[in-house]
Amino acid sequence: MIPTKFTQLIGNKDIKNYLEKMLQKRAVANSLLFAGPDGIGKSQFAQVLAARLICGDDGLHEDKIQKGTHPDIHVYRPEGKLGLHSIQSLRQLCDEVHMPPYESSWKVFIIHDADRMLSYSANALLKTFEEPPPNTLIILLSHKPSAIIPTIISRCRVLQFQTLTEKEIEDYLTLRYQTDPNLAKNAAELAHGSIGRAVHIALQKSGSQRTTILDTLSQGRIGTYKELLAMAERIAEQVETARKNAEESAKEELYKVPTEYLTATQQQALEKELDGITSIAFVNEANALFEHILSWYRDLEAVRLGIPKNLVINRDYHTALEQAAQRGNTLPLDEVQKAIGEAQLSLQRSTSLQICLENLFLKLRMI
Repeated sequence: MIPTKFTQLIGNKDIKNYLEKMLQKRAVANSLLFAGPDGIGKSQFAQVLAARLICGDDGLHEDKIQKGTHPDIHVYRPEGKLGLHSIQSLRQLCDEVHMPPYESSWKVFIIHDADRMLSYSANALLKTFEEPPPNTLIILLSHKPSAIIPTIISRCRVLQFQTLTEKEIEDYLTLRYQTDPNLAKNAAELAHGSIGRAVHIALQKSGSQRTTILDTLSQGRIGTYKELLAMAERIAEQVETARKNAEESAKEELYKVPTEYLTATQQQALEKELDGITSIAFVNEANALFEHILSWYRDLEAVRLGIPKNLVINRDYHTALEQAAQRGNTLPLDEVQKAIGEAQLSLQRSTSLQICLENLFLKLRMI
């Protein structure tokens, strides 16, 4: 169910209060940038703000909002195999902005992953940001605002979202999903402040690649080169499975109307959006994998320095970390960071994830 009230959301109380006052005073900015880590609720805050503006106090539009079919709420996501915002879609946004609302007194435009706009595409929005029509709100969502061109950011009111506490996440999982308390606690610890990641772990849609890579790193060495190749293949397959799961979920969300009722143009647009969603899902899963590897080496350094267990990221692997620290013979953290950065860059250049992992494992001297 799409949230329509701020009371349905968790965390970031200060931003809730700010947005509530903004609505009460009828002093809504034309352009907002919701910045902060992935999975902490930025999208849901945008949905609630849109619902409040469209519905006002009468709730007449809520049914269409729940179905995701309200004509005055426009959602833009990255498209295509590369997962980027196309200049065509952003030009369409500019055209839509200057059209009168269809049913409400407001129009709301929500741009997911705004950092995935190329500079020439983003420049198409500049005039819209400079001269926005009345009763129009554009909300940019980004976990990497530094990648958005400064001229866009300078025209937005920036709201910086914070990660959630472990207690907030734990309580949410037990109340919303009736998650076992021990599982909820473990998921909250591993989520690093991201409710999206915590739900993923609690529902067992993710976490297998983390277990695989941390179990491997716990051993110290993989063994033979053949075993290294097999490990890279196994982890790459897990990431691909996660991508396919994201694709299936996206299909359920996007294809609410049977394809036989869609025009060829509409179907093509949905296919491009589906490609974009799955592309972003793959990138996020791959980056999460690299983060798991880096977190292991960070924790290893922390254990060597005698930092308390409660400050270690992978607390459930603390014994294995202590054993690894005693074995020694691991790379300095700066070399690990460099190797991971090179693997991420190689992946961005369309090298297969399996080959990226093979090269990374060799640089980490895992055989």
